[in-house]
Parts: sequence; C-alpha cells; structure tokens
Amino acid sequence: MATLPPRSDGLVVVESSTSAILVLSAILGNSLLLVSLYKKPRLKSSTGSLIAALAMTDLLNACIPGALFWSSLTTGKMSLGDFGCQISGFFMHFLTYVSIATMTLTAINRYVCVLKPNNMSRKTFSYNRSMLYIASLWAFVAVVTFLPIVSGSVTFAFNPVMASCIMKFTTTNAQIGYTFFIGAFFVVWCLIIISVCYFRVSRFIRHHNMNTISQLSMQEINITKALFVLVFTFAALWIPTFLMIVLTRLVLKATLPRQFVLVVPYLIYLSSALNPWIYGVMCPVVRNKMKKTFFALRGRGSTVSVGPERMVVSTLAPPRRKSPVGNINHVSELANVSFRTNLPGALAQEIP
Repeated sequence: MATLPPRSDGLVVVESSTSAILVLSAILGNSLLLVSLYKKPRLKSSTGSLIAALAMTDLLNACIPGALFWSSLTTGKMSLGDFGCQISGFFMHFLTYVSIATMTLTAINRYVCVLKPNNMSRKTFSYNRSMLYIASLWAFVAVVTFLPIVSGSVTFAFNPVMASCIMKFTTTNAQIGYTFFIGAFFVVWCLIIISVCYFRVSRFIRHHNMNTISQLSMQEINITKALFVLVFTFAALWIPTFLMIVLTRLVLKATLPRQFVLVVPYLIYLSSALNPWIYGVMCPVVRNKMKKTFFALRGRGSTVSVGPERMVVSTLAPPRRKSPVGNINHVSELANVSFRTNLPGALAQEIP
C-alpha cells in the first residue's frame, strides 16, 4: 500500500486539520445550498438548476475524492484499494472538468436571460431544457474522461505527493495530447466564453443601474453578481491549479517540491468549500433560505412543540374544586382562548 513521504508530527496535524475543515465545510455548505434550492419555489428555475448542478459537483467532489485526500493526509497512507482508487481518480477528473463546463453553461444562461429577456430566451432556457442541457453536458464530459481509460492509454494511480489518485498515462504522446486537449477546451475556450458573456452582462447591469426603467428584476441582478464573483474566485483558484498540473505532467515532471504539488488539491477543495457561501453572501434570497434551513435543522422537534405540550398538560391537569359559578367562568375562559387561537393574528388582537 502506498504511503506518504515522511512528515513531522506538527505537519501531520496541520495537513489533517486543514483538509478536514475544507472537506467538511464543502459538504455542509453545498448540502445546505441544495436543500435550500429544493425548498424554495422561486429558485426552481433554469438558473436555479444550474446553481444546483454546480453545488452537486462540489458536494460529490468533497465526498468522494475529498474523503480520500483527508484520510490519506491523516493516516499517512492510501486507505482505499485499487478499485476505490479508480473510482476516486475518475470522479476527481470528471468533476473538475464538469465544473468548468457547467460554469460556461451558466455564463451563457446569464447572457441570454439578462440581455435578451424575451419569450425566445425563456423558451431557450426553460427549466426542462436547462435540465436537458446539464444532462447532455455531463454525459459529454463523462465520455471525455472515460474514453482514454477504455482505449488503455490511461489508468488511475495513487500519488503520495498529492495524496490523491490521478491519471497515469502509458505513453508520453497520450499524455501530451490529452493534456493539450483539456487545456485548450476546458481552460482556454471555456474561459473565453465565460469572460465574454460576463463582460457583456456587467456592462448591461451598469447601464441598468443608471436607468431606473428596466424589466430586469433585483433578484436577477443579485444572482448575476453572485455568479460573477463565483466565476472570478473559480478562475483565481483554478488557473494556478491547471498551470501546476501542466508543469507537473509535461515540463518539470517529478522535480517539484511536495508543498508545491500539494497546493493543487488544496485549491480544488477550497473552491468547493467557498462556492456555496458566495451564493449565501451575494444573493439575499438564497441567504435567507439557507439561514432558515440551517436553524430549522438545528431546532427541529424542540421549539415548535413546546407550546402545544404545555397547553395539553394544563388542560389535562386535575380540576380543582370550585363553586358552580367559578366552573362556568373557567369553561367560558377556555372556550374564549380556544376561539382566539383559531383566529388570524390581527383579528385576535382586536378582540379583548
């Protein structure tokens, strides 16, 4: 079983704790975001489905390859077998590529919905069509990731320096060709589309802020701004990641120091951990629903049932001996309370 290079006890504590914080934050934040999107009818739209797809990629990234990364840094060895390494390596590369592709589709969605808010754009990015776009895009990325495995030019092996299962090419030509294709399509081409779309959208929003007469809602503006910050953060974290991957695979090979190579998975899981909180900070609708969902999950079964339980206890208490007139007054008071509890709040306050 592959083991990590020798590390000091202090370094083991730092790496295991920081990786645990990133992975658990990504799982908590993206799970909370998915539940909030599911429970909020206003967010069940084409843009909401794309945000949910991005959150799902981050959640799967933290649960499958992130779990191996965390356990490897904690135990100092790979805790999975060969089959588990193949699954983890496949999802690590598949989720990386599909995140960028979904970001590109989201940028196109923002361009169409903000700059061309007419019936044609609503039909182009309806909820059902958006789900079809996402499914088709994910299927394409899965084929791109799985094709070199079927051809026999790629397998997944545990890299002790990176503490992750990564692609291992059988020939140098296959490594150069596949890396060039991934860099040209998923990095250069997708980032060009994202940059052009958000540049046009940002110009339109600036014009909208100066012109008060517009059909663009504040919710659309807030979601667009949140996605813009998300894309900026994504580019700031992933462009150095891809540059280091290219340097590791093609240029410097195995001469890079361990701390330099270990930055790659750290940036990947940092991106997965930050994305849901960017939505929560930038978009008030998402933020309010995430707060309600979080506090509802924390207080389920405690605060809601306190009032009825106390009422049941008080009504079932043994009656005290009273005069007939006192019993009549007691019954009338209970009837009045029951009547007021069934009234709307404003009407109940008006009745003495």
